[in-house]
Amino acid sequence: MNSYHKEATVGLLVLVAIVAFVLGAMWLRGQSWGNPPTLRVAYADIGNLKVGSPVLISGAVVGRVEELKFERLGRVLVVATYDGDLVTPTVNATATIRGVGMLGDMVIDLDPGSGAPLGEDTIIEGTLTPGLGEIGGELAAKASRSLRSTRCLIRRWCRICVARCSRRND
Repeated sequence: MNSYHKEATVGLLVLVAIVAFVLGAMWLRGQSWGNPPTLRVAYADIGNLKVGSPVLISGAVVGRVEELKFERLGRVLVVATYDGDLVTPTVNATATIRGVGMLGDMVIDLDPGSGAPLGEDTIIEGTLTPGLGEIGGELAAKASRSLRSTRCLIRRWCRICVARCSRRND
């Protein structure tokens, strides 16, 4: 092989490696191929939802969050893609954000509903269910109130005991 063929072979291998790297990175990120259908859902609060979070139906991944758009205080628009061969959202579809796991990861639970298919630019009003973080915070607040009440009862009991003991000593 002459020098030109060696250089061409090395150049071709470098190009193949770059293309494989880019395609592999896109695959690992879960980036969509082609132009899958989109679903637009408006939420008052999205919690810890991120771009790339999965969209689930009955626990199976059918799509992913592509974009989060802050519109105004109390309204965030979430754009998600889904597999149009597996699901067809309808006019009474619901989308609920819920927490999964201990680390605060969020997913969208999609119920495609039944009836007429959803219009292309229709926006669904979604809901957020409390995750482990919110439930833990509420539990901590209740525990704190219980501890305060217990301390108050113990102090009253101690005052009563001290008063009785002082009467006996008199």
